[in-house]
Amino acid sequence: MAKKTKDLANEYDVNPSTISTILSQNDKILEAYESNLIRPGRIKIKLSDYPDVDKAVLDWFDE
Repeated sequence: MAKKTKDLANEYDVNPSTISTILSQNDKILEAYESNLIRPGRIKIKLSDYPDVDKAVLDWFDE
C-alpha cells in the first residue's frame, strides 16, 4: 500500500510540502535522473538536500 504524503513527511522529518513538490515534479525529476543531469542545454536542477527522501519517493513510484 502506498504511503500518504503526511506519513512520508513524518518518516523523513521534512515538511509535507516538500513531498508534494517532489510528487508534482515527478516527470522532471525522473528525466533528470535518467539523463544523469549531463545532457547539453539542460537547465540545472537543484539537487535535493535529502537524497534519502528522493530515493524513497522514487521507490514509491516504482511500486
